[in-house]
Amino acid sequence: MNKVKSVRFIFLGLVIAVIALCVAPANAAPPPSDPDIGYTVSTPIYRLVPGNAGLLQVTYRVKADCDAQALSHWVLGLDFECIPCSAIVGSFVSTTNPGSGTDFGKAWPVVCGYDPTTKLTGVKFDNLYGVYAPEKCKEAYYTLIIDLDQFGGELVGGRPGLSDVPFATKSGRFTGIDYGTVCAPACVPGPCK
Repeated sequence: MNKVKSVRFIFLGLVIAVIALCVAPANAAPPPSDPDIGYTVSTPIYRLVPGNAGLLQVTYRVKADCDAQALSHWVLGLDFECIPCSAIVGSFVSTTNPGSGTDFGKAWPVVCGYDPTTKLTGVKFDNLYGVYAPEKCKEAYYTLIIDLDQFGGELVGGRPGLSDVPFATKSGRFTGIDYGTVCAPACVPGPCK
């Protein structure tokens, strides 16, 4: 009889462990990577597009350290509840800061959804290796143009509020992935580092 109880407790313990793994939060931030692949992401430009107040320009600077690994892609964890993929009406890549003009660089497709390599859901700038990835000790600029008529979150001064969202940079030839947060349009405004 004691063997039957022991087997039941072991079985019950295994079932509980499997259930705990299955209900882990899907959007939990992945752990920091090791090794560091050498990229930082910042938000230098956040403004209405000149001549079209219905469009928002958000440009991200991705800077490579001097010992950075080759960049395959990077993912910005935008919240599709208030910024649906259809609201992203343009995406561009440039090796120079687009500044205050309207030349955002080369049109570049983005992929919206879950990225299995970084385990983040968001906007993915893909196929960058050797093309528009920043070279060592340099930077590249990635611009999203967002249609404000499709934005479903809180507006602050006619623009979406900002909050820190997760991002991930993925190396091209190695399995290194870096995680961090960057200021981005958000459903509910919050703090930005």
